[in-house]
Amino acid sequence: MTAFDYICNMSSNKMNWNLRVRIVRLWHVPDRDKPDNTVSLELIIQDEKGDCIHATVGRSLIRMFKPKIKELGLYVMKNFVVGPNYTKLKYTRHKLKLAFTHKTIVEEANDHLFCMTIFDLKHYEYLINKIDVEESELFDVIGEVVSYGEVESHNQGDKTSNYMNVELEDHERNNISATFWGEFVDQILPHLQGSPLQPVIIVMQLIKAHKFQGKYYVRNTWHASKLWINPDLPQAIDFKSRMASVNEANSARISQIPSQPSYSVSEELATGTVEVKTISELVDCMEVTNVLNSFSI
Repeated sequence: MTAFDYICNMSSNKMNWNLRVRIVRLWHVPDRDKPDNTVSLELIIQDEKGDCIHATVGRSLIRMFKPKIKELGLYVMKNFVVGPNYTKLKYTRHKLKLAFTHKTIVEEANDHLFCMTIFDLKHYEYLINKIDVEESELFDVIGEVVSYGEVESHNQGDKTSNYMNVELEDHERNNISATFWGEFVDQILPHLQGSPLQPVIIVMQLIKAHKFQGKYYVRNTWHASKLWINPDLPQAIDFKSRMASVNEANSARISQIPSQPSYSVSEELATGTVEVKTISELVDCMEVTNVLNSFSI
């Protein structure tokens, strides 16, 4: 039987690591000047222990690896450049980051028993009770949508971004507020406006917390974040079961809140506490390039 390495044991002292992992998130980073072109592929991979690490496929290797990998796929992966994780946003808690090279090997694997617990879910207390939350750390939250506000827009230069405020609830009746930006708005609206008696369970993957007027909210970031709506995955199924046990049958699930948001997004933007960019991950990509240049492959 092949012996596989574990992510928790990885170090930068060698390249010939042999991993069996699931891709729990895969996204494209677009070119700043030509958005239809991809600068890099970014992956979060998870081993059978549930540990995750961030990996990057640079521009020159995209054509080689893009046909071989897909989100939620299970693979054996070998040979990487392993270096410090200098990215501004921390997509995992691992202090290292992987970079694919021409010597990296990717082979599809099959194992129906391999873990599908893919979300790094934070309890609501993490946001409700903590005085200081690490705002560079990305994480996942699950919740039932109980209310939402109107779609509003923010203009920055010649670009307009839509956003809306959403209230999420967990099975212990805790609530947190979230701001959906861009494609998150387009994805959720049909579900919210469809049948308010049906529960809308969502997972916000790779999102960040931000503090405004002494309270923490969550929001999606550009490119990396993903919105899962009523996903058929173990953690969502378990959460839906917990919610069903506390919700009254046929009770109104979702309400629309007044147009005045629970906090002023415009005011927050004006203070400079949050930057709205469509290229924020490009900075991370440039840092990856610097890491690669520091290694001899």
